[in-house]
This record gives sequence, structure tokens and C-alpha cells, in this order.
Amino acid sequence: MAATIGDFIAIEWHAIDLPWWSDMVKEGMIIKEGYITPSKRPGLGGVELNERVAAEHAKDPNEVKEFL
Repeated sequence: MAATIGDFIAIEWHAIDLPWWSDMVKEGMIIKEGYITPSKRPGLGGVELNERVAAEHAKDPNEVKEFL
């Protein structure tokens, strides 16, 4: 959505400083030099959650399975 707003300046990105954060997305870090290139695919585009990493760091791994 932010990519469709011409004068959009910034969005908060929580937890990016966690060492495992870039492993949570199978494609790796989607931020390159401070920018995200929007995907041409629908929804979140090419973003695919790494379920194993998400479950390893969840308070309750079963909640990750329920979400997916």
C-alpha cells in the first residue's frame, strides 16, 4: 500500500535488529539500501514466511501453525 502513495516517506519496521529476522523470509532481506522494490505478484508478492524460523522464535510454536 505504501508504494502507491506518492509522498509516502517511511514505515516502522520493528525487530529488524534481531539476528534471525532476515531468515524469517525465505528470500532473505527484502530491504536493499533502504528501499523495498514492490513485487509484481499479488498480496505480499514474493514474500514467503520460513515457518521453521518463525516457530523457533515464537512463544508458542503452535500459534505459528494456526496462523499458517
